[in-house]
Amino acid sequence: MQSVIAEISSWQETATLLESVRFTQQLVLFAPQAVSVHTHLQTLLSTLSSRQPTLRHIAVSTLRHLIEKDPVSIISEQIEENLFHMLDDETDSEIGNMVRATIMRLLLASSPSCPSHWILICRKMVLATSTRRDAQTNKGTGIDPGDDSRLDFGDDENMVSSSNDVPVQGYALEASNSNPNRDKHLRYRTRVFAAECLSHLPTAVGKNSAHFDLSLARGQPANGQNSGDWLVIHLQELISLAYQISTIQFENMRPIGVGLLSTIVDKFVATPDPELPGHFLLEQFQAQLVSAVRTALDSYSGPTLLEAGLQLATKIMTSGILGGDQVAVKRIFSLISRPLDDFNDIYYPSFAEWVSCKIKLRLLAAHASLKCYTFAFLRRHHTGVPDEYLALLPLFSKSSSILGKYWIQVLKDYSHVCLFLNLKKNWNPFLDGIQSPLVSSKLQHTLEEAWPVILQAVALDSVPAKFDENSEKIAEDTLRNNLISGYRMVELELEDYHFLWGFALLVLFQQQHPVPSGQIIGLSSAKIRYGGDSPIEEINHTDLKLYEIVLPVFQFLSTGRFFSAKFLSVDICQELLQVFLYSMCSDNSWNSLAISVLSQIVQNCPEDFLETENFVYLAVELLLAYIFNVFQSADMTDHPSWEELISLLFIALKKLVSRFETKKQLKSVVSAFLLIGYKGIREASTESCFLTLNDIVNSASPFLMKFLDDSSKHGDDLQLRVIIGTCLNVIADLAKDCVKGIHLLENTRSDLCKLLKLKLSFSLEQIVSFAKLANDIGCPGETKGNYPIFFATFKYCSNYFQMVLNDQSLQVQAIGLQVLKTAVQTSANTEDIPFLISFSGEIATDILTLIQTVLQKPVSKESGIIIGECLRFLVLLQTLSKASECQQGFMDLLLKAIIMVISASEDKSTKVDNC
Repeated sequence: MQSVIAEISSWQETATLLESVRFTQQLVLFAPQAVSVHTHLQTLLSTLSSRQPTLRHIAVSTLRHLIEKDPVSIISEQIEENLFHMLDDETDSEIGNMVRATIMRLLLASSPSCPSHWILICRKMVLATSTRRDAQTNKGTGIDPGDDSRLDFGDDENMVSSSNDVPVQGYALEASNSNPNRDKHLRYRTRVFAAECLSHLPTAVGKNSAHFDLSLARGQPANGQNSGDWLVIHLQELISLAYQISTIQFENMRPIGVGLLSTIVDKFVATPDPELPGHFLLEQFQAQLVSAVRTALDSYSGPTLLEAGLQLATKIMTSGILGGDQVAVKRIFSLISRPLDDFNDIYYPSFAEWVSCKIKLRLLAAHASLKCYTFAFLRRHHTGVPDEYLALLPLFSKSSSILGKYWIQVLKDYSHVCLFLNLKKNWNPFLDGIQSPLVSSKLQHTLEEAWPVILQAVALDSVPAKFDENSEKIAEDTLRNNLISGYRMVELELEDYHFLWGFALLVLFQQQHPVPSGQIIGLSSAKIRYGGDSPIEEINHTDLKLYEIVLPVFQFLSTGRFFSAKFLSVDICQELLQVFLYSMCSDNSWNSLAISVLSQIVQNCPEDFLETENFVYLAVELLLAYIFNVFQSADMTDHPSWEELISLLFIALKKLVSRFETKKQLKSVVSAFLLIGYKGIREASTESCFLTLNDIVNSASPFLMKFLDDSSKHGDDLQLRVIIGTCLNVIADLAKDCVKGIHLLENTRSDLCKLLKLKLSFSLEQIVSFAKLANDIGCPGETKGNYPIFFATFKYCSNYFQMVLNDQSLQVQAIGLQVLKTAVQTSANTEDIPFLISFSGEIATDILTLIQTVLQKPVSKESGIIIGECLRFLVLLQTLSKASECQQGFMDLLLKAIIMVISASEDKSTKVDNC
C-alpha cells in the first residue's frame, strides 16, 4: 500500500496528484490503520503549495481529518509552521478559512501536551518582519485591505461601517518560487491570526490544575501521560509575548495582546508564588500589566483597544495582584477616571453608533467593579482591608454624584430594552441610539455583563438625597457611623430609589422562571467564543445566580436611613417577604442572604409597620421557617457564619415577640420561640453565640410566663401540660448532655469545658424559673388538687436539683450551688424570697448529704470550695428567712453542717497523731 502511494505521488501530473490525495483521504476516513500518519503527511504536505485550488482544498481537508482521527501522531510531526506558511501564501478565501480551522483544531489538540511549542510558533509568526509590500499597504491604517480572514471573536470585528470586501480568487505560488526567508516576511493577516491563536492558549490547555499551579507542575513526573510541559512554567514567556503584542506598532493587533493579558489574569489570579509565601505569582509581572493598561488607555487609543484596556484594568484592580502597591492602584484608578471628565464627548465618528455606547458601558462597569471589590473587604468587618483600597474611598465618594447618575440611567435604559419600552416616544435614553433594535442587540451582551456590578455599586452605602418634611434629619456624624465605608456615596432621589427596588424585585421574581432563556433580564455568562466549527464553541466562566446579585442590594436599600426618610413602605416590604416565602426551599446560599435582608427589615422598620397584622404574620412565619432550615441543614452547621445567622434570626424574632402582648393570636409563638432558643443554645459552639442567645431567651421568658398565667386563668390545663412538659424535657436533655460532656473532658480549663458549664448554668436557671412559675401560679402547697401540673412541675424542678447536687463531679455540684446562691442573692423582688426559701428547703437535706460525702474523701482544693459554698448558702438562707420556724430550721441545718466539718477535721487530726 505504501509503495503504491509513493509511486502515484511521484508523478507530477495534476490529475494524478489529485487522485493520489483523494485516495489518501479515503484511507484516512475508512482505513486509518492501513498507512502510517507520517506517510500520509509526506503526500499531503507536498501538495499544500500546489497551483491548483482543488488540490490544496482536498489536502487541507484531509489534514484536518487526520488531526481528528489521530491527534497524537500529528502532534509529533510538528506541521504548524507549514500550515501558517500556506495560510500566508493562500489567496483563496475558502481555502484560507479551512487552513485557519485546521490550525485551530491542531491548537486545541496539542496545547495540553506542548504549550511551550505553541508559544514558540506564535512568537515566530507574530514578531516576523513585514515585507515592504505589506508595510506600504498597511501604512496609515495598520490594516491589510485584502484581509478578509479575521475570525469573529466578538462584536469588535464589525465596528467599522464599510462595504463588504470581495474575496480574491487566485492561485497560490509554488513553494519553490516563494521567498526563502519566509518567517521574516509574513503578511499582516497571518500575524494577526497567530496572535489570535496565542490568545486561545490559556483556555486550550484544558483544566488540568498543573497548568495553573507552579508547585503542582514542578511536582509532576514526566512520563508517557505527562510531558512535563506545563503552561505555568512558561508563564513569563507568555506574558512577555502578550505584552509585546499589546504594544506592537500595529494598533489593531494591540487589543489581542491586552485581551490575552486579561485571560492570563483570569487563569492565574489565584496561583500562589512558591518562592514567596503569601504572595501571588502574577505579582512578579505587575510592571508589564500596568504598562499595558497605560498604553491601552491612552487618549489616542481606538475604541477596541480602549475597551480591552478597561477590562484589563478592572481585572488587575479586582484581583489582588498589585501586592499593596498604592502608587499602581492610584495610577490605574486615575487612568480609568480620566475619561469621566469628557464622558458625554465620547464619540467615534468613524465607527458604528453603538461603539461609543459600548465604551461608555465598559467605563462605568470598570468603576462599578472596583467599588464592589473594595466594599467586599469592608463588609468583612473592616478586617484585612488593603491600605491602597482604603485610599480610594474618598475618591469614590467624590465621584459618586456623577457616577450614580450615569449608573442609574444605564439601568433605566436596560430595563426599557428588556421590557420592550424602547419604542415609547417620551423616553429620553442615556445611551444614544439604544432605541434602535440593531443598537440594542449589539449592546445586549455588554449590558448583561455590566448591570449586576452597576446595580450593586449604586446601592453600596447609598443615602437618601433628602428627607420628608415630617421626618427628622439624621445628623451627619450619625449617618457616617452607619455607613460601611464612613463616606456618603450615591444620593438617591425617591423616584430613583423606587426604580432600583422595583428593578431588583423583578430580577428576584424571574429567578423562579423554569426556563433561564425565558427570563426578562439576562445575566451574561462571560462566554469565550471560538471561530469556525471548533469543538469548544463557548465556555462558561461563571455560575453566578441572580439572587446573589440582588439580595445584597436589598440589604443596602433597607437600612435605617431609608426607613427614616420614609422611602420604604409596608407594602413594598411585604412584597419582598412574599418572594422570600415563595423561595423557602432554596439552597443555603439563598438562606444566608435572605436572612440578612429579613433581619434588617424587621429591626429597622418603624413601629407602625408592626401594627400591620399581615406584615407581622409573614415576618414571623419566615423567621421561624428560616430558623428551622438552619437547624435542619447539615451543611449549614459548617457554614462560617452559621452562628451569626442564628443570632440575626433570634434578634429579629425578639423584636416581634415584644409586640405580641397586643396580639392574642400570636402569643403561642412565644413558646415556639423559647423552644427554638433552647435548640440554638444546645448548638452554640462559641461563648459569644451562647451569650447572645442567652440574652434573647431570657428576654422572651417573661412573655411565656404571662402566656401560661393567662392559660391557667382560662382553665386550659391541656395546653399548660404540653407547653410546660415540652420545655422541661428540652431543658433536662440539655442539662444531661452538659453533665455528660463535663464528665468526659479531662481538661477542665478548655474553652469547650467552659462553654458546657455556661450551658449547664443556663439550664439550671431555666429550671428555677419554671419552679417559680409553678409556685406563683399554682401555689403547690394549697392548690394541689386544682392545678396538679404546677405541683408536679415544682417537684420535678426540685428533684432535678437534687440530682445535680448528688452528681459525682465536683464541677457539676459547684455549678448547682452557684446557681442557687445567685438566684437568692440577686432576687430584687422581696416577693420571690418565700419561693426561694421554699425551693431551697426541698433540697436542704441534700446539701448536708453533699457535705458529708465530700468529707468522707481526702479534702482537696475543689472539695474545700464546695464545702465553703454549702456553708455560705445555708447562712444566706438563715439570714433571709423571715418566719421564726424557717430561721430555726435553717439554723439547725447550719449547725449540723458546721459540726460535721469540725468532726471530720478532728478525726483526720487524730489519725495523723496516731501515725
